[in-house]
Order: sequence, then C-alpha cells, then structure tokens
Amino acid sequence: MAVTPPGDDTGDDTGDDTGDVAEISKTPIISSLDPTTGLIGDNVEIVGAGLDDIDNTVQFGSVAISNLPSGVNTDGQNVIEFTVPVGVAPAEHSVSVSNINGTSNILPFQVVVAPVEPVTAPEILTLTPQTGPSGTVVTIQGKGFHKTENTVYTGFDMLTLPSNDGETIQFTVQYNFFGGEVTDEFRQIFPTTPLYILVENENGLSNEKIFDLTY
Repeated sequence: MAVTPPGDDTGDDTGDDTGDVAEISKTPIISSLDPTTGLIGDNVEIVGAGLDDIDNTVQFGSVAISNLPSGVNTDGQNVIEFTVPVGVAPAEHSVSVSNINGTSNILPFQVVVAPVEPVTAPEILTLTPQTGPSGTVVTIQGKGFHKTENTVYTGFDMLTLPSNDGETIQFTVQYNFFGGEVTDEFRQIFPTTPLYILVENENGLSNEKIFDLTY
C-alpha cells in the first residue's frame, strides 16, 4: 500500500480551493455624524461600517480629506475622526467616505459661523471706598475693562491703567487745590468735594460714579 507523505497532495483530490471562499467586499456605510453641525476646525466623528483600518477618504463637500484611519470608540462602534476643513463656507455640506471597498452613502453636516460677541462700553458698578482724603486707594469694580489700557478720569487726573481681570481697576486719589493747603474755612464751606469717576477704553465711555473727597 502506498503511503502519502504529510503535505503531499498527489492523491485523487486535485481541486483548487481558492474559489471555495468568496472574498466579500463591504461597501462603507455612514450611520451617523457626531456632531451634525459645527465650526471650522471642530472635530467630527463618523460612525459606520466597512471602514478601512488605515486608508479612508472623507469627502466634505468639495474638499477631500485623505489617509484617515478608522478606530473603535468607547461604545465599541467603528469610527473615523476628522476636522471640519478650513475654507469651507457656512452652509450645509455633504459628507461621504470612500476606500478600497467603494463609496458610502451621504449625510449632511451644517457649518455655522461663530457668534460675535457684542461690543459694549465699560461699566462701573461700585467704588470701594466711596469717600476718603487724598491718598486713598480706590478700587473700581465693573465690567468691560481692557486688560492693559483704560483711561480713568478721577476728577483731577487722567490715568492710563490696566485691569488684569477685566473687572477691577485701582487708582490713588491725589489732588492739590490751587497749589496750596486747604483752609479750615474751606472745609467748613466744602466738607466734601464730589469727584466724578469714569473709565474709557476702545469700546467706549463708562457711566460715572461719585467719590466724595474729604479733607
């Protein structure tokens, strides 16, 4: 009796097995976009199937974003991540995926414009303290102050002062009436002098608050 050595296919079965298992091509499918609206530069996640491990092209409107790999997100879904490309117009754009297996269906993505913050003039809310003699350090509490350049009108001076937090400015009350000292007679007639404090910067001029100067 003849013995067939291991690995020797000289037996009667000479059929070709290469056609027994058909290679199934999976056309990519997009099931969702997350998010479906956003700004230029925002990250977008495509959830789908039939995504190539290393080489997918996302067609975003007229812009092709190539050589994108796929991965698995925390929910176990197959995903591709891309960034909304620079230069696209604020409008609805079609999104599809193509790879070696074909081209997917299309889903819409809405590109929006970032809201513009309205420009408002600075506003003074409080002065602390509200009264005191020359040399008093006053804190202006408010909003809309510039980080480096605010013109503070103190009644006697016009000072350029910063506001590190955009909400507070400090200045020192200084005065010199007529180049001389304040007399007792003057103090009796004018126990306090109101100083009208205002702040101005590139966004406009604030409301006024009164600091009562004492002697």
